[in-house]
Amino acid sequence: MNWTSPEISALSPDAATENRARRLAQAPKWEELGQYENCIWGYCKGAGIGSMAYEVKIYLKGPELLCNCAQRQAHCKHALALLFLFVESPRLFRQKTPPHNILNWYLQQQPQNSPTIASPLNQKELEKKRLEKAKRQAKKLEQMEAGMEELEQWLQDFSRQGFAQLPVQDKSFWEQLAQKMTDAKMSRLAYGLRETAQLLPYQSNWMDFLGQKIGELQLLLQSFKQRDKLSPLQLEDLLDALGRVQRKKAIVAQNEPIQDQWLVLAQLEEIDAEGRNMRRVWLQGLQTGKNALLIDYSFGSRGFEQTYFLGQLLEAALYYYPSAYPQRAILQEQQQSALKGPFQIRMAENWQAAQKQYAQALGKNPWLNYQLFLVQNLQLQQQADESFILLDKNGQYLPFQTKIEQSLWRILAYAAEADIHLIGEWQNGQFRPLSIFKQGQPQAL
Repeated sequence: MNWTSPEISALSPDAATENRARRLAQAPKWEELGQYENCIWGYCKGAGIGSMAYEVKIYLKGPELLCNCAQRQAHCKHALALLFLFVESPRLFRQKTPPHNILNWYLQQQPQNSPTIASPLNQKELEKKRLEKAKRQAKKLEQMEAGMEELEQWLQDFSRQGFAQLPVQDKSFWEQLAQKMTDAKMSRLAYGLRETAQLLPYQSNWMDFLGQKIGELQLLLQSFKQRDKLSPLQLEDLLDALGRVQRKKAIVAQNEPIQDQWLVLAQLEEIDAEGRNMRRVWLQGLQTGKNALLIDYSFGSRGFEQTYFLGQLLEAALYYYPSAYPQRAILQEQQQSALKGPFQIRMAENWQAAQKQYAQALGKNPWLNYQLFLVQNLQLQQQADESFILLDKNGQYLPFQTKIEQSLWRILAYAAEADIHLIGEWQNGQFRPLSIFKQGQPQAL
């Protein structure tokens, strides 16, 4: 049926709920809006940083309105808000196949004598695939639960004995637990443990560094134990942080593409803690202003499948991995753009603005490994101890590190001419410059 605002108002239990619903009926307050036949759904963002998003689904012909918030009344503000938003801005609701739990719920709302619902898969095939996927996930979760029990015991022992009583500087101390996490299908967690073992000997304040890493392990443990309270996207981020493997074909098949011209801003190749050749490529869409991260690996002498270079502009469809803070992505159907620049990109005005963006990102996904920093109008200043800092226009600075001395000399050369606009990563509490933005083009350091 075609809904109207007065008809939605009639569903509200009282005037106060209707007023709150109307205030929530704004696109910025929602994510992952969708429609499938007579079903609409979306996730209403929580009020605070890190708050859980509320899943709302509506069967338009019923109507049946369902929200997973704690409100006990028949029609809460979130459900009414989604219906108001649908009536006012139907184009926000893209036609697509809903998540399995929403599709199952929608199918249950159909009258028993209704004709077969058109679907990408018939119901038997859908049920078969759903059961197969559920079995695979259940098996993986069982393995993860066993690994988490090992981790919890390890953390308890660590807490009882303390830093001074354990051989934390010995790599084998970390490797034993890392191997158990690998066996439990938590490869990302195992990687983090091995990385900690590698970095620890080089930390000037190793106890603070170790305390931070133990805190991160506790967060993973407690989040896993309470995963039923997470939103669907928060759960995706948690499973990724633990090391869940996702196939690129599945990401492309299950998500909507973002068409744009994607500018290569920076890239970095290095050997990771597992001894693999790893490459990170940072992009920004010229129309959308969205940042994206491509991560891939090469093995032996094969090299990487795709070649990228700074300043390259690609017309492509980009698919984000599901996340509360989308960042990692896959490029498809890419081709070189004829545009040569100069280009305009979105950058933070100062360090404070960049840090604010990072804080907001962590509020959505506390397991971010890397964050792209783009900061303009910086000056390089040498300290009394001959170290260097990068000052913004407000006189604020952040610690930064360059692994290649040649990069520092290039920054010095650029800084001697004028204020510089830097592009880099924030990782392990430090800014790492990767490229410089000059004359409308990213240039290598």
